[in-house]
Amino acid sequence: MIFRRQLRSVPPLFQLPLPRVYFGVIWFAVVRHLRPEWSLNPQYGYGWSVPFLAAYLLWKRWPDRPVSSPPAGATFCILLLVACALLFAPLRFLGEANPDWRLLSWGLSTLAVTMSILCLFRVGGWSWASYFAFPLVFFLVAVPWPTQLEDVVIQGLMRAVTAINVWFLNLGRRAPPSVTVTSLKWAPDSSVSKRPATECARFKPPS
Repeated sequence: MIFRRQLRSVPPLFQLPLPRVYFGVIWFAVVRHLRPEWSLNPQYGYGWSVPFLAAYLLWKRWPDRPVSSPPAGATFCILLLVACALLFAPLRFLGEANPDWRLLSWGLSTLAVTMSILCLFRVGGWSWASYFAFPLVFFLVAVPWPTQLEDVVIQGLMRAVTAINVWFLNLGRRAPPSVTVTSLKWAPDSSVSKRPATECARFKPPS
């Protein structure tokens, strides 16, 4: 009963099968394009869990969604949706020939997020667009960074962490103790008297 009441309160556009199928195809294409990176690159292996987490966040926010208030003039929003859809098709075609092009991955993912937010704005206004924006933008954490940016940020952070660890290791290292050794030398020309001589040496004890 609760699910039926919520379904009746959904705007008519979301009750139509065509928008659901369209956005299902869009997001399936994005996940399919990112699949090799998620499967082959250990740094982005967590990407397989991100779509499920984003869907879970959307599902948790859906019962408490604000009241739908569609904008009065939606012509500009529809034009943006059409422009994004027309741009998505050639990018997806290029993605088939360049699956490891990370800038292309960002383009496809950003277009999918933008179209989803625009559709929410068309149906529920700014209240829906801002309320559901976080789960959609959260998906971008699974998109691989461009290689140059990744080298600058990741490698720089790795060097910084290594330098900090070395500094702490040197800070905790204790200086080797100084040991004074005294030896006795015996004079060969004296059978009774003994002439001691001291020699001091500094050495490191074996670790």
